Amino acid sequence: MKIDNTVMARRDYPSLREEFLNGLKDAKVRAAIEELGPYPYYLPQLFPTTKGWGMRRQVRNRVKLIRAIEPSLKSLLFPNEEVRFVCRGIFYSFGEQYLLGIFSHLVNQTVFIFTNFRVIMLNVNSRNVPRHMKWHIAYDQILEFTSGFLSAAAVYKLKDKKKYTFTGMTKQDKATAKEYIAEMIVRTKTEEFHMPQYQSRDNLCSNCCKPVPAKQYTCPLCSQEFILPWKPAVMSLILPCLGDFYLGHTFLGIIELIAYIISWGVLINIVAEEGTSALPIVAIILLVEHGLDALLTLQMAKKGLTPATNAPPVMAPQEDTVR
Repeated sequence: MKIDNTVMARRDYPSLREEFLNGLKDAKVRAAIEELGPYPYYLPQLFPTTKGWGMRRQVRNRVKLIRAIEPSLKSLLFPNEEVRFVCRGIFYSFGEQYLLGIFSHLVNQTVFIFTNFRVIMLNVNSRNVPRHMKWHIAYDQILEFTSGFLSAAAVYKLKDKKKYTFTGMTKQDKATAKEYIAEMIVRTKTEEFHMPQYQSRDNLCSNCCKPVPAKQYTCPLCSQEFILPWKPAVMSLILPCLGDFYLGHTFLGIIELIAYIISWGVLINIVAEEGTSALPIVAIILLVEHGLDALLTLQMAKKGLTPATNAPPVMAPQEDTVR
């Protein structure tokens, strides 16, 4: 694998692309990679192996993944920032996994973009198209990236003592990410390279893609306004599923609405059979049901930034730099 661990990158990307494509003997592999747009890709690292059994499919899948996020790259990348590796996983939350089961995967799919500056994470849908929530972690904020040989999880341990766990990454992707992150932690420290940030894992503005201070719900650069987490939580407390619709989790909201209708049917049947003596039990069930959904919605809303539906027109994004 042709790994580049330098921090700063100033390449002639059109020439790099032409040289890389000309070196490919497999016409189908070359045709797939040619579909990528003119972005600062370090192709030798994005596609370290382009021949062998099953490589055509792997290359096509990676190209498809990158193509889905390309519309976001122009706003995401800083000057002299290049894309070196891309993969996907699922943001793991015990509470969401326990209460939602497999449906938690619908709202937690994540694409990782490993650049020469940082790890960018995009919340995506099932087609890998980015949603609103975005984050980044600078390499100098990572204490350790662990991925057990038998464990399906990959864990970011950050300087602010927080941990973020992701599942669903392939064994090969975890190994590649672990090796690259370890090298970049050392390299950024050696070269005293620092990213603009407010905390170890910053929320990124859904409009201008720049870091937003912790617990702030208006972007300081472009004035984009975001949903306050307590609002969808209160909506779910009143009626489970309303908070999910407000956050844009339409399919999950529909599933919860169906489950809630079934629950109400069961409770009404209990009252019809047992009479008013069943009302206290019904009230407790509803209180628990609504309360758990409100807490779950609050947790999902606090993970990142979702644009407010009544947000005013935003200003043009301002240019930012790294130092």
